[in-house]
Amino acid sequence: MGRGDIGRAQKAARRADISGSGPTRRGESNAPGALSPFQMFGEAMLTGILVAVASLPIITLPVALAAGSRHLRAFIRGDASHWATFWREIRSGIAGSAGLGLGLVALSLVFVANTALARTGALPGGVAIAWITGAVTVAAATAIVLAGTVWDPHTGWLPALRAVPALAGADPLGTLLFVVSIVLVVFLTMVLVPLIVPLLGCVALAMVAIPMRKGQ
Repeated sequence: MGRGDIGRAQKAARRADISGSGPTRRGESNAPGALSPFQMFGEAMLTGILVAVASLPIITLPVALAAGSRHLRAFIRGDASHWATFWREIRSGIAGSAGLGLGLVALSLVFVANTALARTGALPGGVAIAWITGAVTVAAATAIVLAGTVWDPHTGWLPALRAVPALAGADPLGTLLFVVSIVLVVFLTMVLVPLIVPLLGCVALAMVAIPMRKGQ
C-alpha cells in the first residue's frame, strides 16, 4: 500500500470515527457526554439562562453558579443531569449562599462607591483605594467560584470554602484563569448588560473545564 493509500485510509477512518459509522480511534474520554462542540455550547447557554434566573435575588448567585457547574459536569460526563436536580440543589444551598452573596454585594457596592469618589477627587488616595477594593472584590469572587467547583449540596459551603487555599495552591494557573474570567465578565457586562446571561453559562462551564485540565 502506497503512502497516498495510507493517507486516504486514515482520513476515511477519521471520518467514520467522527460520524459514528465506524470503530472509534480514540481512547476513553473523561467527557463522554460532550458529543459535539455545538451541543456543549447550547447546554452552556441554557445553563447561563437558568443561572441568571436563579440569581435574580443576587444573593443566590454563588449557589446558582455551583449548581449550574454541577449540572454541566454531569452532562459532560454523560451522567443524569436533570434540571429538576438543579433547582433542588439551589433550594438546599440557598441558606449558605445568602451570606456569601451579601458579602460579595457589599464589597461590590464599596468598590463602586470608591471608584466614583476617586473620579471626583473627593477621596484622598481614592485611586489606590479603588484599586485595592477592586482587587479584594475579585479575590472574594474567585474564592467563591473556587469553592463552587467542589461544593456539594449534602455537605454545604463550609467544607468547600475550607478547601479554597488547597485548590488555589494545587493549580495556580487555574486560579489565574478564574481571576481573568471574572474580570472579563465584569468588564463585558459593563459594556452590554444582557451579556451577563451567556457569560454566566461560560463561568459555569469554566468551573468544570478548568479543574478538568488537571484530571479532576
